[in-house]
Amino acid sequence: MKNVFALLAVFIFLGSKTPLPPKTVSLQEAVNQKLIKLDVHGNTNSPHYSQPIKLTVKNLSNSPFMLNIPNGQRFLTLDHEVQDMLVVKSEQLALAPGIEKSILLNAMCTQKENRGPGENEPYRLGPLAESHLLQVSNKIQELEAYNTIGQYSVWSISNDVGLESIAGFNDTEAEKLQQFVAKITGKNIPEKDTTDYLTNYNRPSLSIRTLGGTFEYGLVKTSAITIGLFNDQNIIVRELLNKPKTPRGDHKLNFEFDMAAYSEPVYFVRLIIDGEIKISTKVEI
Repeated sequence: MKNVFALLAVFIFLGSKTPLPPKTVSLQEAVNQKLIKLDVHGNTNSPHYSQPIKLTVKNLSNSPFMLNIPNGQRFLTLDHEVQDMLVVKSEQLALAPGIEKSILLNAMCTQKENRGPGENEPYRLGPLAESHLLQVSNKIQELEAYNTIGQYSVWSISNDVGLESIAGFNDTEAEKLQQFVAKITGKNIPEKDTTDYLTNYNRPSLSIRTLGGTFEYGLVKTSAITIGLFNDQNIIVRELLNKPKTPRGDHKLNFEFDMAAYSEPVYFVRLIIDGEIKISTKVEI
């Protein structure tokens, strides 16, 4: 009888063995090993500093795995006049055999003077960012600075934009990124010019010739609201409003900008809710 109980205990022990989790494969490894079919295109429903590209992958292998899209992954366009992109938030996708999934990636432009991508703008997989660009990209994810402050931090490395341009409605976040970029690059932070409209976001009194309007909308949940001023190349030039925790309900928000500082002939004022462009209004000066 003792032998029977011993045998039963062995069977129970062997039957409770925990299965191994699926392996994790980086996006570059999956492409190199031909484990996936990869398609990447621009996403015009989101500004270039939020979720500008849509990635679609299909598992071509016979095994499940976790696909890792690392922070710092670069995506390059085929059109040299369109912005290349840098992933600023790592993502993981669980892929069963034969399964196809799509995801919008938090990414930012690395070419300030190029135009934003169109809906059908194709992208190809590029190399991982290195050195200061990767450090800034990781810092943006740490601070969750998926806004113009984060974008100008990227441009401070990729386009050598001055540190005074790292500015926005969240002064604390702007100062943190200014200090971080200064530390890793050895650049000096210029003394803040409190009379400069271009780098002061919380002093509407600095405006000389004001043009503005109103957006009315309803929210079903607490959401991040941005009103952005874009030029005709689909590039953000200024946030006109940033309210990251706007409560549910009906809202009426005013915006304005200084025509003396932003004097291009055409702009677009866009209402962005949780990273998605909901309303776009053309403004001709």
